[in-house]
Amino acid sequence: MTTTTEATTHKAKDFAQPNPNDWCAGCGDFGIINAMHQACAKLGLDPSSVVTVGGIGCSGKAPYYMGTYGVHTLHGRPIPFATGIKLANPDLTVLVASGDGDTLGIGRHRQPLPPVGLIGILPEAQPWHWEWGIRPERCNNRPGSRSRGS
Repeated sequence: MTTTTEATTHKAKDFAQPNPNDWCAGCGDFGIINAMHQACAKLGLDPSSVVTVGGIGCSGKAPYYMGTYGVHTLHGRPIPFATGIKLANPDLTVLVASGDGDTLGIGRHRQPLPPVGLIGILPEAQPWHWEWGIRPERCNNRPGSRSRGS
C-alpha cells in the first residue's frame, strides 16, 4: 500500500470522480462511494496507487466514481480480476466493489484461494436492489414498499 507524505496529503474530494450516475434517490451506494473516498483519504493513499475494480449492477459502477485507476469487469469476475492486478503489482491498493451476485452468486466459484490483500466492499442489497422487485421510486426502502410476491 503506497501512502502519501505529509506534504502531499489527499482529501476525500481528490478521490471523487464527478461522473453522472443513475442510482436511485436514497440508494445506499451514495454513502458507500462517499465512505470509499473518505477512507482512501484517511489512509493517506495516493489516487495514482489505487485501483478500483467493479462488477455488474449498481455497486459495480464504483470505478466510474473513484478518481483512481479502475476497471469494470464481467459478472462474477471482479475478485479474480482484482487478484490478478494485486499479484502483478503488490504495491497497489486494490478496492473491489462487488454486489451479491458478483460475489455470492455466480462469483462464488471463482474466488482465489490464497489471500492477496484486497479490500472488498459488498453492500447488503435487499433494501434497494432491483432483483428483489422493488420499484425505482421505492429504492430508498420507504414504508409501504413491496417486494416481488407480496
